[in-house]
Amino acid sequence: MTDNGHGHWAQAPGFPTEPGAYWYQPLGLLSAKLLEVRLTNGELTVWRPNQDTPVAILKGEWSGPVKPFSGPLGRCVQSG
Repeated sequence: MTDNGHGHWAQAPGFPTEPGAYWYQPLGLLSAKLLEVRLTNGELTVWRPNQDTPVAILKGEWSGPVKPFSGPLGRCVQSG
């Protein structure tokens, strides 16, 4: 699900391979979320809703890592 340069999203296969901000679109949903992927006890996880969840069990499309934004909007990454 990466921008192909024409304003359209193209699917990016696989899971995150390193910590960072990623777009995640769960299977069956039309909207995507910007999630913070963290390394927790040697495993890549996201915070949902009250616990760390391994990214490997989340079913959907991932895109990223997203390059950091400049300015005050750069702090708008959600957890979970």
